[in-house]
Amino acid sequence: MRDAIVTSRLSTSSVGAKSNDVPITIVGISDGGNGANVLYALSYTDRSKPSLDELKTDISESPNFDFIAATDKTAPKLDELECLVTSDLFTTTSFSTIISTTSPFVKPSEQPNTGKTSQPASPETSTNVPFVSTVTSIISSNVPTQSPSSTLETTSAKTDLYFERDVIILLDSSTSVLNANNFNTVKKWITNSLIPNWKIDQNNVQVAFGTYSTDYFEAILSFDENSQEEVVEVINGTQYYGKTLPSITNGIRSALTFNSHRNVNITTILISSSQDLEDIETALQFSRTLSSYPNQLVTVNVKASDNGQELGFLSTGQSHFFASSNFVLTDDIAKSITNYMFEDETTTIKPTTVTPIPDNTCKTDQIQFLQMLIKSWSISPETTEGQAILYSSTDGGMIIENAFNYQSASAFANELLSYDDYYFAMSDQSISGSLEYLSENLGNRRSERLQTTILVTYSSSNDDVEQAIHYYNIVGGNLIVLGMRDANQEILSALSENIVVAQNYTTDLIDKINSLICTFVTRTRYDTTKKFIDQLNFNDVENHEDFNTLVSTITPFLDFPVLKSAYELAIRISNPIRDFGSMSTVIFTSGSSDADFNTISNLYHKLKAKGQVIIVVMNSGEDAPYKNISDSVFLWPDTTLYEQIAKDLNQQLNNV
Repeated sequence: MRDAIVTSRLSTSSVGAKSNDVPITIVGISDGGNGANVLYALSYTDRSKPSLDELKTDISESPNFDFIAATDKTAPKLDELECLVTSDLFTTTSFSTIISTTSPFVKPSEQPNTGKTSQPASPETSTNVPFVSTVTSIISSNVPTQSPSSTLETTSAKTDLYFERDVIILLDSSTSVLNANNFNTVKKWITNSLIPNWKIDQNNVQVAFGTYSTDYFEAILSFDENSQEEVVEVINGTQYYGKTLPSITNGIRSALTFNSHRNVNITTILISSSQDLEDIETALQFSRTLSSYPNQLVTVNVKASDNGQELGFLSTGQSHFFASSNFVLTDDIAKSITNYMFEDETTTIKPTTVTPIPDNTCKTDQIQFLQMLIKSWSISPETTEGQAILYSSTDGGMIIENAFNYQSASAFANELLSYDDYYFAMSDQSISGSLEYLSENLGNRRSERLQTTILVTYSSSNDDVEQAIHYYNIVGGNLIVLGMRDANQEILSALSENIVVAQNYTTDLIDKINSLICTFVTRTRYDTTKKFIDQLNFNDVENHEDFNTLVSTITPFLDFPVLKSAYELAIRISNPIRDFGSMSTVIFTSGSSDADFNTISNLYHKLKAKGQVIIVVMNSGEDAPYKNISDSVFLWPDTTLYEQIAKDLNQQLNNV
């Protein structure tokens, strides 16, 4: 938590009608990924206090703030201050003292209700991408007077033990459920078998409940009931919809709209009558946030065929998947789900007195960096348009919604943010796959505008880069390559001269990239479509005549040679046949530049590892510059006379 004292004033009409200037004092600020998370206090008199709707409207209209969430409570005493901590729905930071771990779940009522607190360790923070932010209330009888610290200090006091977890239950209400009887059977299992295992109140389990299908979602409960009886009553009153097809994706995505009031771990229980693979694959991008530790995603297939295990792909693990073929779920399934919910849960002590909120360490990842980069641009239909593509393997990628249709940089950046946990560690890296996908998905951009592509990559495979050249020639425009960590700048330079390499994402990278956006370079390397259109590898021709025919068709391409490209090509495409021994490379050149010579040294050693390197210098009598980048140099000053050079080359090749 960065130390900061900031005061802002809202003076819009609805608040102004009650109080000319309503002060909002920010006493702490931290990076929340989607902007800033703030700890703040608002004070009003009874006669001037605006409603939450008015407050939301005024904050949303303010250029300095985005509305996330708010609560309205009356303090028991005038000197008691209510502090609200705005944090991500799926960020889990423990502010309490951990005293024990239980597995399986034991109800808090079975534990002693007094104890002495101990000094806690610094809390751990998870930074999964938020779709919704929430507010956690921490009541203190003493207003903090010191800077935020990294630990909590507690006083000895009578305490209670808690198992805090928010639970989201999503129930399929599509045509796939078939009828209301099946729907009610599952609903009865929820209220009679599942929920009775939990202690529901404001300090333990709180429940959100919704029903869904393809174009339908109804939030029945939103963590707003504080007893088992109230939750059961509301769920029992839910009616079967049954008008549209099933959509697991819509159910998963809708779970992200629930606005929790606490900063606790979340378990989502998805109950579905479908196991459509295409739907499940689409839902994966949204399920990652729900299933990532310490949150959990439990899936239940109530109309499973062949065990229906495909739905389990969305779960935190296959152990978090359950199935029934006839909508009948058992008490054992309910108990297993409960045990998984609380297997890593900690029993916590609520202290009566606390010091300020612990420090939140802010970590910048790829998506957050790109957010900052995008926000440095002027995005609008009249100026700059943009789209973002996620990629991994050669199977393709994914275009983030609203491509080339953003009204502002913030809209573009926020759309990108919702994908910051879209990560598949087992997928192959593929630059060529990304550019191939891009080349096929540029139809909605305005062709009269200049185009710049920014490629962010952690890989630099020779073969991958070589394959990518063809697709980038289709894409065209300016290419900026941002190579991270172990990405090899020399290899990536085959794609573009506009290359930035770094170990970590830092703000200075933004300036470097922006300086290249309008710097269109002329690529004179081997990556053109014509220069090596007739690349031949071993076994590509069957006889001497075929080889002669192909060589005779070679025509001049550039006015001046780029010798480095010859070395790069030889390294990339050569795959010698081992039975014939070491490889010999013969490079014919009519010259090169000093800059070219200076960049070839490392390439020479790589190529030499495969065998001898011979350079034939045409139309020149100078061989000195070539001696450091080859094993042998032959001069061919008059290319109309070839008998002697042929004899010399054959002798050198036979001497290996």
